[in-house]
Amino acid sequence: HAEEVANVNEFLRKLFHPIVDVLTDLAQTPSEQLRNLLEGSDGENDPFQLQALEQGECPFPQNASIDWLPERPIMSRTAAQWFQNPQPSSSSSSSVVVYYEHLSKAGGTSFCKLAQSNMAEKEVPSRYCMPSEPRMLDARVGSWTEQKLLDYVQNHPHRLVSNEWEPFNHAFLERFQPTQQQKYNNNDLILLFVTSIRHPINRLLSAYKFWGILHNWDETKPSFDLWLHSYAHRSNKWKIRSTDINANVGNFNFATWKFSGGKLPISDRQLHAQIFLSESTEVDFEAQTEDIWKEPFETAIRTLARFDLAIPMEYLSDHTAPLTNLLGWTNFDKSHVVPSGNVTNNEATKELSPLQYAKLWDANKLDIILYRWTCAVYLTRLNCNNLR
Repeated sequence: HAEEVANVNEFLRKLFHPIVDVLTDLAQTPSEQLRNLLEGSDGENDPFQLQALEQGECPFPQNASIDWLPERPIMSRTAAQWFQNPQPSSSSSSSVVVYYEHLSKAGGTSFCKLAQSNMAEKEVPSRYCMPSEPRMLDARVGSWTEQKLLDYVQNHPHRLVSNEWEPFNHAFLERFQPTQQQKYNNNDLILLFVTSIRHPINRLLSAYKFWGILHNWDETKPSFDLWLHSYAHRSNKWKIRSTDINANVGNFNFATWKFSGGKLPISDRQLHAQIFLSESTEVDFEAQTEDIWKEPFETAIRTLARFDLAIPMEYLSDHTAPLTNLLGWTNFDKSHVVPSGNVTNNEATKELSPLQYAKLWDANKLDIILYRWTCAVYLTRLNCNNLR
């Protein structure tokens, strides 16, 4: 088994090498130039062509091979049939379960509500789609072993589980995702890997308002920069299954941290956020060097490239077809809800000063690249049927 996994990993490393190269080259581009390329005046040269994709166009030539576009996952063509016509528990066929990787404040509650609207009640864990154990409402599925997850699925009717607090567990991807290069037992567990993602600076601002303001019982609420500083120190102390469950939600490059398996360290810029984001000081902190960020970033890219579906939160209301195609879902009335408080649209460009926004953009550019790439993959698969 170990040799088979090693062979599959080597095959996938080569398969995703062009994607890693494109996104790593972008990460090595100076931030001002990159921002103009992805979100600014140089948008015509955007490698992802998002402006055209967002208008419903397919800007790529017929039968083109696009370096940054992953192969469609092997289960994408058949999974919806299983969810629309699930096999009885006594069937000898494989169990198909959605594994939802929940990035805090990036649409996870909305996704769970959609699951509850489209799946049988018994198939969805009642507490934000997180599996429970005795005396533990959230059993922290991301910290489980492969065998524990397999046992859970065999002994419960749930067909969706969600992991919010732990980083992504790569062992589940290696063990429970079928690939073209890997033989699969007919009676084994198959996981469909799904996540949702959001513009990184808007997500940070939303996390601050939710955890720093709404769910902060201190009489005096922290400023945004103080909250970032405080959470950086909490994150530095965090370990798997820590009782400080939400310590990482304020991380810079949070998606890179998540999908690298928690391998990206906290940056000096965040540890000193009060100085870094100050309008009145010339003091700056150097960005993390390539020897620190490159390997976690590449791991995050390869991980997301294997996901069956990564949903940009901003597209969910208007572009639901990918969820229908993969999961057979058709009821999207609850496409934007929040666990508590009111639904709000956080637009960081309007709430932060231009200087603060630019500094945060620079400090989170790994996640911004992942986000823009995820948007492009989502819309390309939707708009361009003539591509691989």
